[in-house]
Amino acid sequence: MESSKVITFNFLTPLNKEIISETIRKYLKIFNKESLYGDLINIIFQLIKNAYNLNLKKVFFLKQNINPDSFEEFKKRSNDFNNLDLNIKEKYKEIIKKEGYNIKIYFNIEDNNFVITVENNTKATDFDQKEIVNTLDFSK
Repeated sequence: MESSKVITFNFLTPLNKEIISETIRKYLKIFNKESLYGDLINIIFQLIKNAYNLNLKKVFFLKQNINPDSFEEFKKRSNDFNNLDLNIKEKYKEIIKKEGYNIKIYFNIEDNNFVITVENNTKATDFDQKEIVNTLDFSK
């Protein structure tokens, strides 16, 4: 098993979901921690969902010509985004792909530790960052 691996994708498909799941299983097996799989996979897929939603919101803001630096616009239009029809969100997948917005998952073994990093290549607005911090604080 390699000591590091990167998986890059624009959005989850059954195939890359399977690749991610199997990669996590293989790394956990190295550390004899297979029992952590269920909890870890739930956390990883929640992080992927958050990263994807940031990419999706970026496309929505671009399509609607919304200034993400205006708090009032951001707040009002974020509610519009949250209420978007699933069919519209599906259409945005092609724009995500075309614009090159992606999600990367880094799997590394560092100093006998298994490290997973999930990132996307769109910048979260200050307001997105505050919402993330609030959510993390709330979950403690």
